[in-house]
Amino acid sequence: MAVTLDLIIDGSSIGGLQEGAREIARHVRPSWKQEKLQFKVYTDGITNQLIGVWYDNRDEQLLVRVYGNKTELFIDRNIEKKNVQVLSKAGCGPPLYATFKNGLSYGFTKGVTLNSDTVIQEPVWQAVTKEMSRLHKIEEGNKENPILFPKLKHFLNLLPNEFNDPCKQKRIIDSGYTNERLQKEATDINEHIIGLNCPVVFSHNDLLLGNVIWDTSTQKASFIDYEYAECNYQPYDIANHFNEFADNPRTFGRLNCLLNGRRTRRLG
Repeated sequence: MAVTLDLIIDGSSIGGLQEGAREIARHVRPSWKQEKLQFKVYTDGITNQLIGVWYDNRDEQLLVRVYGNKTELFIDRNIEKKNVQVLSKAGCGPPLYATFKNGLSYGFTKGVTLNSDTVIQEPVWQAVTKEMSRLHKIEEGNKENPILFPKLKHFLNLLPNEFNDPCKQKRIIDSGYTNERLQKEATDINEHIIGLNCPVVFSHNDLLLGNVIWDTSTQKASFIDYEYAECNYQPYDIANHFNEFADNPRTFGRLNCLLNGRRTRRLG
């Protein structure tokens, strides 16, 4: 059972992160000697701050994640906490150890994050496929209401209808991509997708390379950072992964080479 702490961690400095991680360890691992704790700040995150803390075995470290400023505007943190617990129970994620006012603490996933070289290696992408298939079989969430378009609409609603900066506003008008047009396009695409009857499954929804961990010793891929995980169209979760690692001409060309001549198969 995760402990709930009345704690706010200062994520703006390494010192603040370390002090916060010490406090988490004091509650979650009281047997660890405070004066011998070791730390590692992870820098791959985009919206959050992440630090690991351990005593004598780095593989047993606690991860402490401090939410980025204003991220609660577009991420439901209560759903995220529930996701961590659901995934841990299903064997698809580490246990949740603690929650605090601006973050949470959970177990460490052994391995290294993928990069544009490792992601196209056959043992790796096969393991990613297996893990995604396993994730998509989890019975959780509301399959009657896939999250894709409600979340997209929510993002669009956070945009201003008009910018105070006249230069910015002129660029928007000249491009034709006003908030009104984006809202209409989202509605049109939503209506089209509904007619396709795509399968709806529990999805990660953010499978960029930094959210996939590869353990060479076990030849296993694991997914991390389930901030956006909810029921969604299965093809979206698959396509999003390819989109995330083929985000420049070099990796996109390598993706074409990877897929050339291969038959695709249905997951699961």
